[in-house]
Amino acid sequence: MLTADRLKEIIHYDRTTGTFTRDGEVAGSISGAGYRAVTIDGISYLAHRLAVLYMTGEWPRFCVSHRNEDRTDNSWSNLRSATKRQTARNRKASNKLGIKGVQMTPHGNYRASIYVNQRHLYLGTFTTVEAAAEAYASAAFEHFGEFARPSTPPGAPPNFATTAVDRSFPLSEYSPNIGNLL
Repeated sequence: MLTADRLKEIIHYDRTTGTFTRDGEVAGSISGAGYRAVTIDGISYLAHRLAVLYMTGEWPRFCVSHRNEDRTDNSWSNLRSATKRQTARNRKASNKLGIKGVQMTPHGNYRASIYVNQRHLYLGTFTTVEAAAEAYASAAFEHFGEFARPSTPPGAPPNFATTAVDRSFPLSEYSPNIGNLL
């Protein structure tokens, strides 16, 4: 298995840009899934996972998520440790309205609901799609924190459903010395 020492011998990681370089050239290519993959010693690795190895000296135990949802942005401040359940919360809406947690009722109103800890929670019925989306967004931030990814309805103000996000990378489970890297 690739070690941090071997990785650092053959490649350089710029924590600000998230770029891996080898011999002065950007390393790797974009995979079919949209992630940057880098081949080392004949084995292809996802760059965001290599970034954790490079910075902490250990392979990530869990998923590594991109805060801004840009799979090619591997800057250290954009990466965070996540469970599979947390990364699933980043998915986009898949309903007819294109707004997470909101469905249109047969009477023309909008029903908001959220799925939390294997339970479907009803948030209310609203006369506008914006009100239903805001109810979902509030519940999502309450239950999912920085992993909340509510949809913005058409015509909503630019600051719709936003919250302050802690930009630290919670890697204490990887290395007790992680504070020295941030």
